[in-house]
Amino acid sequence: MNLAGDWLSPRDANGHGTWCAGAAAGNRGVPMAGGKASGMAPAARLAMYKVFWMNKDGDTFADESDIIAAVNQAVADGVDVISLSLGGVNPMDTYFDDIAFLNANLAGVFVAFAAGNDGPPQGFRTLDNYAPFYLTVGATPLPEGA
Repeated sequence: MNLAGDWLSPRDANGHGTWCAGAAAGNRGVPMAGGKASGMAPAARLAMYKVFWMNKDGDTFADESDIIAAVNQAVADGVDVISLSLGGVNPMDTYFDDIAFLNANLAGVFVAFAAGNDGPPQGFRTLDNYAPFYLTVGATPLPEGA
């Protein structure tokens, strides 16, 4: 495994970031089985900032300093929306992250987080949305028969 290559590559190791980009801004009217599909904002322009890296075991990880640097750079680049779909099992210390997200909000940037896929029992949440300057977004299946 060439770890040095991962540090230099903008590629996403498992395709998650690429999928999220397509859901956000995929081309309009792409033929799919049973119809056509497009991203939510097919005319949007994307700016991608890599924060996940691969370790020697082939697992991916994100360092808090890389996330903060990416948020700060996105704000400096003039983006309108920052969408973070980071997930994970080890919560980060939120103090420094929150400063970066607050600064993004003060610059007029909308910040959204994915709530995650590991949903705990009904009535609980996986990611607290305790700050008024970002939005946590999630989905749930409808009960059968609804």
